[in-house]
Amino acid sequence: MRCLTLADALRGKGVESHFICRAFSGHLGDKILKAGYKLHLLPYLSEEHLCSKPQTGNVPEHEEWLGVGWQTDLAETRDILAEHQCDWLIVDHYALDHRWERGIRSCVKKIMVIDDLADREHDCDLLLDQTPGRDKKDYVEKVPFHSKLLIGPKYALLKPEFARLRTASLERRFCSDVQRILISMGGIDQDNVTGKILAEMDGKSFCENIQVTVILGPTASNIEVVKKQAETLSFKTKVLVGVSNMADLMFANDLAIGAAGGTSLERCCLGLPCLIMILADNQKQGAQALAKEGAAVVLGEVDSINNLSLVLESLIKKPKWVNNISNKASLLTEGKGLTAVIKWLALN
Repeated sequence: MRCLTLADALRGKGVESHFICRAFSGHLGDKILKAGYKLHLLPYLSEEHLCSKPQTGNVPEHEEWLGVGWQTDLAETRDILAEHQCDWLIVDHYALDHRWERGIRSCVKKIMVIDDLADREHDCDLLLDQTPGRDKKDYVEKVPFHSKLLIGPKYALLKPEFARLRTASLERRFCSDVQRILISMGGIDQDNVTGKILAEMDGKSFCENIQVTVILGPTASNIEVVKKQAETLSFKTKVLVGVSNMADLMFANDLAIGAAGGTSLERCCLGLPCLIMILADNQKQGAQALAKEGAAVVLGEVDSINNLSLVLESLIKKPKWVNNISNKASLLTEGKGLTAVIKWLALN
């Protein structure tokens, strides 16, 4: 999704973008095509690689997430790039490192890497890591000397509508109690954390007058289950699937319950206070940094969901606390990262 955001902005500058992806279950190829981009979909034949353990030695921890060996992926990608002149290759995948990037060098002019783990070496000209709490020193020994580092939330690849709504959103935060709650646990939510959150809130007296909006991705595994659950809850609940107006929805709500992924910075830009659940190891760094800044309340991992009611009740009864979180969250990013990244690409 962040690559689509970047491609949309580049298209406004007259740049043509292609996407090279692998056909994993739940891939977003149709969304890429619908957005008007050329898609090169690499084959994927089984789920075995996702369950296998990484090789020993100095290899990326998430190497198995590539679905094939990196040499195979490199060869397939080189075949595509041989037919398409490429000024910038933007690499956004936890399983790829300096070996793959070095192998693709002869096919492209320059390489940009988007990362948020800082756990492996890269051979790139530009590296972007928008993770809260990240520092340049996390990468200086992992990239070539000439590499430009764009580090921190101020470079977050947020859609332009977040910056447009920012001023109005921040103004309304200081005159509203918690009446509307937005729940968004990522696109797939394979373990139905959404349903567990709703169950934890159900029947609580402090939620009686709350209106809840649930957002699920079009490939979410429990859409019908959550919709059926919503019909029986003690508070009014609306379930939306595959939305395209996330900024508007964040603007309209007073509090969010969400995963510690990329949407964390969207919420920060609009000053939307949030209770964060950590759903994957790679989310811990960002979540801890947000908590340290007072920009969110981190509930912990899924097994900590029973803490939700206590924290949520406290927030509903203490609007000044909510406003304080909102203010500190808004300081992390103004939503101008996309402009800064494109300006750097254009100059180089």
